[in-house]
Amino acid sequence: MSSSHDPWTYDKLFVYLKSPAGVVPGTKMTYAGLRSEQQRINLLAYLRTQSDNPLPIPPPAPAKAATPNAPANGAAPAAAKKG
Repeated sequence: MSSSHDPWTYDKLFVYLKSPAGVVPGTKMTYAGLRSEQQRINLLAYLRTQSDNPLPIPPPAPAKAATPNAPANGAAPAAAKKG
């Protein structure tokens, strides 16, 4: 972890808590991570309460818009239909 000097953001910590080895390759840490999104949110909220000067919690990312060419109800795209 000492090779990365990027500041810890909520987003980076959120990803790290899910999979420490994914953020810090080669780690010998045996912690598998928190798979539950809600548990990670709760842990970050708790850690924030421990700060004398907590940073604001970022707003949630907007939902991704549906792809305009996506088929409805699992139907095959028109180009894939034969006949």
